[in-house]
Amino acid sequence: MTTPRHRSAVTNGKRLHVVPAGDTAWARRFKDVLAEITNDLGGVDLLSEGQRQLIRRVATISIACEAMEGDAAAGAAIDLELYGRLTDRLGRALERLGLKRQPREVSGMNGPLPYSPMRARFEAEAAAETEESEMSKDAFYQKTRRECAALLRFDDVDNLTADQATRLDCVVALRLCVDAMQSQLLRGEAVDTNKLLAATQELRRFLPEPEETQITGESARQRLLQVVLNLIAPRTPRRAPRLPRWRHRRPRSKALAAPRSLPAYAPSLSPSRHPTARS
Repeated sequence: MTTPRHRSAVTNGKRLHVVPAGDTAWARRFKDVLAEITNDLGGVDLLSEGQRQLIRRVATISIACEAMEGDAAAGAAIDLELYGRLTDRLGRALERLGLKRQPREVSGMNGPLPYSPMRARFEAEAAAETEESEMSKDAFYQKTRRECAALLRFDDVDNLTADQATRLDCVVALRLCVDAMQSQLLRGEAVDTNKLLAATQELRRFLPEPEETQITGESARQRLLQVVLNLIAPRTPRRAPRLPRWRHRRPRSKALAAPRSLPAYAPSLSPSRHPTARS
């Protein structure tokens, strides 16, 4: 058995490389990526040597891709074909390792989580939403039950016999089933038409026949007479009201002429004989 003194410093976990890379930015980044992937897989103690080697390859390809990304962000030209090959190999290496995160168990955290006002608020809001949805569902069911009871002509829903209650439950179930399939049709989803027709036929079988309205002979005769009168009534267009004619017309030109003979007492219209005429 080889003692730790005779093994490499890399094997003992004292260094990451046989030749120290120094305290550079890329060396620290390589160390961070290596530690993050190791923690995602459960820690060093749960990994095999093959998994450790794959993690090192993943960290190396990752910092190489990051270096090329930095050059591209600075405006420099990069080899996109090489970048694509590195990304493809990085994905295959991660698939071999497994992308599933395995969190480590932390001692002392088996009990309940400490109080958090934000978490308590979220839990209260979630509970209120759940309660509201349950109440809305119950209210909708009760409304559908009352409507089905009205269709079955059950006056008192609370005082039903066993037969009536069973019949009402069957009608409510069929009604909800038909409504659900109709909603799917409105949303454009596929629906089994055979099931829809079967549920509709069963629902019609449970429902009573509609009451026929009895029409007496007198009322039927009056309705028929009114329909016939409406059909044969002449439809004349309305005319504008005519203005009334004047009774007295204007006198003609002959009526304005002087009469042929004047009365004897009328004075002469000659200007020489008129009393006001100048001599």
